Amino acid sequence: MNDPAIRTLLDALAGVVDAEALKAEMRAYLGDAPVASEKPAPAEGSGRFLLQDILDDSILGAKSGDKSFPLRLLFSELATRAGEQKEETAFTLLCALNVYFRVDADDEVKMRLGHEVSRLYYRFMDEARPEGLAPVQVSGLVAALLSTELSRVRLEAVDHAATFDSQTHERAPGSDPASGTVRRPLSFLCRVTQTGMVRIKASVAT
Repeated sequence: MNDPAIRTLLDALAGVVDAEALKAEMRAYLGDAPVASEKPAPAEGSGRFLLQDILDDSILGAKSGDKSFPLRLLFSELATRAGEQKEETAFTLLCALNVYFRVDADDEVKMRLGHEVSRLYYRFMDEARPEGLAPVQVSGLVAALLSTELSRVRLEAVDHAATFDSQTHERAPGSDPASGTVRRPLSFLCRVTQTGMVRIKASVAT
């Protein structure tokens, strides 16, 4: 749990949750037992860690062809990988999702937390490269799912953007400052729902 990404999440929630208690609770949810690959239904006691009490049947029971099926594949992949020692990003992402959906906080905190969750999501997709699941298939669904916790702002995926737009994008460190081509997104965009104003730009690699 020394991952800098989860430390950023915990720092964002300073004063809202006890960081050490949170880490202990997340580890307790997961335990040491292996998890199933077909559906997020791992060993007894870890279902809550995998958000089974939050995700509804339209996600957990989605079938091929259903709109939410890519979300089911994503959470199944997370369930499979989170218990493996080498898959720290999967575990960290699940911890972040648990914090995001379970902590009671205002839109400002949730917005910034959701933005950090999106960074972890893209990192997981880049490292895991789950078979049959590309970010362009699931990113919009993840953004919409996170946005259900927000009332005045919303998160948006920019996976379909091919050209850099300084109004909505910011270049990630290491990007080519002269290139106008978006190679891949690294975070979601955050926009005010009522006005459409951009609160946080999407980080992209160019």
